[in-house]
Amino acid sequence: MHASQRDDATQTADAVSVSNSVLTVSTYTDLATGKHHTGFLDTNTNPGCKFIFGYIEARIRFVNRPGQWSAFWLLSDRNKAYTPLNPAAGVEIDIIEHRAVEANNRTDVSNLHSSAVHWNGYGSDTKSIGSGVRALPTGESFSDWHTVGLLWTDTKYQFYLDGTQFWEATEGISQSAEYILLTTEVKDNAWAGDIPPDGYGPRGASTNPVMEVDWVRVWQLPSAP
Repeated sequence: MHASQRDDATQTADAVSVSNSVLTVSTYTDLATGKHHTGFLDTNTNPGCKFIFGYIEARIRFVNRPGQWSAFWLLSDRNKAYTPLNPAAGVEIDIIEHRAVEANNRTDVSNLHSSAVHWNGYGSDTKSIGSGVRALPTGESFSDWHTVGLLWTDTKYQFYLDGTQFWEATEGISQSAEYILLTTEVKDNAWAGDIPPDGYGPRGASTNPVMEVDWVRVWQLPSAP
């Protein structure tokens, strides 16, 4: 992962660590500069990991804070604007997105989650469908481990949390190779709320938001091209 700017954070390898086989992506603030840092990992490398159709899941947990959010998702290099629309060429599949609060820090949504499918690029012609915001069962928290999964066939997507399907989509079906992303992003005054005035604390502080990933597994369907 190379350092690069995305919205209000620098994506840097310094924000990523592995200990006891658990991957941690932290968000922190350089107190000297006031700049925020976090991690943005993907498998779009050579040889990397890309697949068409199958089942993918991750054991994951989140501790997010206002102004930033984390996600486990898939993307194709071919997700571009097409006329006529052609989702088969490539799609963004958000298996799970998690944030601490809604826009303007309005509501605590730390035990809620959402999924979505976007295609036809990222301009005015983008098409999207979403699961809506879903809640964990009473008493459960995303600071504890959960297993999130996606079954992707040539006709539909099925989204799972802890073995239970919570959403199905039959639009925007990609038939293009998709790679895996594990990311955290920071953007002020946006859908995940406002960045705290003092930031997120220096690297390693207890105030750092974190996304932790125990494992990611992929099963390719025998019928995949």
